[in-house]
Amino acid sequence: MIDREYEKDTVSEEETNCRLFLKSSIHEAKMAGKSLFDIVTKAEDEEDDGLGDEIEMMTEALLTKKDGRISVTYKEKTEGLEDVKTSVSFMEDDRNIITVCRGSGGEGFVIEDGKRNFSLYRTPYGIIEMCVYGKKVENTLTEEGGEIAMDYSVELKGMCAQRTKMTIKVTK
Repeated sequence: MIDREYEKDTVSEEETNCRLFLKSSIHEAKMAGKSLFDIVTKAEDEEDDGLGDEIEMMTEALLTKKDGRISVTYKEKTEGLEDVKTSVSFMEDDRNIITVCRGSGGEGFVIEDGKRNFSLYRTPYGIIEMCVYGKKVENTLTEEGGEIAMDYSVELKGMCAQRTKMTIKVTK
């Protein structure tokens, strides 16, 4: 399903072609002996300084509803690199737990409102433990379209944390 082109004649009853607008800002956090929780807690009271990397992208996507799970799948186009397929999904009855899967290997992580989740991140140099702390998740996405806003921090074992604020808007 993820590999098919986004053409009307290939879409089943549970799938809808749509447009996706993604806006993301990424900020590195200074670790200096602090834990990810300390950094995120401190950042809650700070204003966005606007110094992070900002990404905006509009692309075609596939919006799917199956067995109570809503997913939006799209290709991220990165200059100089191969396109990466990304799927953002959640269960209809629990909208504040978002699963993000990237790439052909299905690498993924969970963003859950107010909680820390651990997963493994595969790199060319080996597997690294990753911790994702979901500061805030707001989700109005349905099979008709909508928006997911996420504010989360990622820490890779032994490396600095980064905070990401991302909004995904989906329209038909």
